[in-house]
This record gives sequence, structure tokens and C-alpha cells, in this order.
Amino acid sequence: MKKKSTLKIFAAVFCIASSHALAKAASVPWPGETSIGSKLMAPLPPSVYDLDPLIVISQNVNEKGLVVMKGNFQKPVTSGDVKVTIKYKDAQNNWVSLWCKTFAGNYEYNEDLTANFELPQSALNTHSVKVELSSDATITNWQSIIWDKTVSHYKQSNYAYANCDLDENQYTILFTPKKTGPFYTTPTELFRV
Repeated sequence: MKKKSTLKIFAAVFCIASSHALAKAASVPWPGETSIGSKLMAPLPPSVYDLDPLIVISQNVNEKGLVVMKGNFQKPVTSGDVKVTIKYKDAQNNWVSLWCKTFAGNYEYNEDLTANFELPQSALNTHSVKVELSSDATITNWQSIIWDKTVSHYKQSNYAYANCDLDENQYTILFTPKKTGPFYTTPTELFRV
């Protein structure tokens, strides 16, 4: 008898718990979702602006290519840090980041900016590239940010990779603090023998 009542109580608790677990209100899809499920969109920062929405670069089929974007970059003081990102469109039509640099919001910039990056091999003879600005803050003066640049493309056969061989013992001394002896902070103390 005790066994039957325990089973009835257990069954009742299980029914109540499972009905509460399965019952849910009709939900409204979040941005980037459909009623069927997520589209797997990458979350965007609150503020995004296409500085240069489409640059088409010709490239040999199934060959990599080096791209150099260089020119004067001007940015006024903004309400937040500004990240410059260069992206290309892959075979699945997704934008993939290649290069980025962040500029502090509380400073003005008027300097040369150079971006070097390599485009991957592709079955197509062109790549779509864009320059995107983004910030975690709401930026209202996107139009005042300017990058007056030139775009150069080098076919894979026109450049070569080179290794940079540094003598670890020679160069790491410059960046490693002394572990013994007095610590000198002024230039005259540094060069005392």
C-alpha cells in the first residue's frame, strides 16, 4: 500500500513538474532570429557605419593577393572609441574581418594610416571589400571621419614571404627589466658604467 501511494505521489509530482517545464508563453523572436530559430547572426556593436561600403579588387583565380590601403585618416573627438575594420565577402556571402585598428574617442586624429592584409584564394576573379567603422557608443558624427586612401593590390607572384630572424639574446634585453642591482630611471643613470 505504501509503495502504491509513493508511486502515485511521484507520478503526480512528475506530471506537474513536466507540465510546468513544457508550458511557456508564446515568444517574440529576438533580432536576428525567425520563429523557426536563429539565423546565427553575429551581434553588431550599437553603432556601425560603412565608411567605404564596396571596393572591388581584381585578383587571379585560386591565388592569394596582398592589399595595401594607405592614406590620411582624420577623426574628430567622438563620444566613444572608433574601430576601423576592413572586411571581405567570402564564398558564403559573409563579411569576414581582415584588419582592424581602434582609435580613442577622446582624441583627434589626422595622420597617415596604412593597412596591409592578404586576401585569400578564391574561385572568383574579384573580391568585395569594405571599410567599416564601429563603436560601443552611439556616434552621431560618422560623416566627419575620413580616410583619403589609395588601394594597391599585389598578385601572389609579385611578393614573397620573408622570415624575420632576430637574435633573441640581443633584442629581448631591451624589453626585459633588470632583476638584480639598482634600478635606474634617468638617462644619465642608465649610461653609468
